[in-house]
Amino acid sequence: MYILDYPDLSDLTYQQWELTKDVINLLQPFEELTNLASKRECCLSEVIPLVKTLISYLSNNSKDIFCGVEALRGALKKNLEKRFSHIFSDEYFTVATLLDPRFKNNFFDSTEKQQMYEVLKNKIRELEGGSTTVADSASEDDDIPLKILIQETTAETPNTSRDMFWQTYEHFAGEGTSGNSQRKREHQSVNTLDKEINAYTNLPVIARFDNPVQWWNDNKLRFAKLFPLAAIYLSAPAGSVASEQVFSEAGNIYDARRSRLTPDRAEALLFVHHNLPKLNFKY
Repeated sequence: MYILDYPDLSDLTYQQWELTKDVINLLQPFEELTNLASKRECCLSEVIPLVKTLISYLSNNSKDIFCGVEALRGALKKNLEKRFSHIFSDEYFTVATLLDPRFKNNFFDSTEKQQMYEVLKNKIRELEGGSTTVADSASEDDDIPLKILIQETTAETPNTSRDMFWQTYEHFAGEGTSGNSQRKREHQSVNTLDKEINAYTNLPVIARFDNPVQWWNDNKLRFAKLFPLAAIYLSAPAGSVASEQVFSEAGNIYDARRSRLTPDRAEALLFVHHNLPKLNFKY
């Protein structure tokens, strides 16, 4: 349609249309993640799982999905690793991910898990007014390696990039399984803090679409030491989505036929438009 309006432009060839289709297919998960990150319910804890899943998705060498766009796939993967490498050592991202019952420690290797647990314990001691230099008494199972349980799947080979992306996510997350292992541990931690952390990580992870804030509200008495940290770290990641949405809404209100609209009236209309859905109002 665009070319019809501008006759000076030449039509695309068949190969160019096919390449465009392959590029769209490759970028489909990026669009989906952008929409997920733009939601009001988005938490800081979602950044590491989604970034790691995206990098793993781009590492796949499937010719059915990435045929013709291998160079673009490689460039995207390289830039993602460069731009987001710091988040895997940033305590705000790592602690938030660990405290999210949808992810826990499933997206980290054994070395990262041990470091995260130490950071978590120190943060709890800071909140309780304790020293961060005195280590807790070690539990008998501290030396047991923490393994990510990979959920076996019998699903068919993914047909689209979206299918491949979310199957990659399930590979890490292992929904419905515990954060460490499904087997029952023979040893129990003698330390109260260790015991609470172990009890939390051994619980099955909740589904991807469940609300982690609601889960913590329901379990705040059960995990009294972890709940204050969850309330701090399970926050929305910093972004400009909300302000950009306000500007877009204002652009829809102001137009050529409403040129005499006063600022106060426009602000009131924006307020109503933004807050009316919170009253469960059905248009």
